[in-house]
Amino acid sequence: MLQLSLVVTGVARLISSDRSTAGYAPGPEMARVVDRNIEALVERNRAKEREKRLEDRLADAITRFTGSMRFVYVHLVLFGLWIVINLGWLPSVPQFD
Repeated sequence: MLQLSLVVTGVARLISSDRSTAGYAPGPEMARVVDRNIEALVERNRAKEREKRLEDRLADAITRFTGSMRFVYVHLVLFGLWIVINLGWLPSVPQFD
């Protein structure tokens, strides 16, 4: 958190300098600040992921699968087979519903 506040302070100092903000293009110093912020956020997210409990990781995996097109395709096939079988279009397979 200290690093983030230092970054914010640095950005505020850059913005409040005596340069006019009209027509001002951020220079390499601003790019370094932005890069440092992104790296800090990425590392923070990685740390959160490492600290997750098993239940949370399992819930994330289930959510990823149920939100995927693979999930949709599997259900299309299963429900399609169910309909085809129960309409009697496959005489070798008995209707079950």
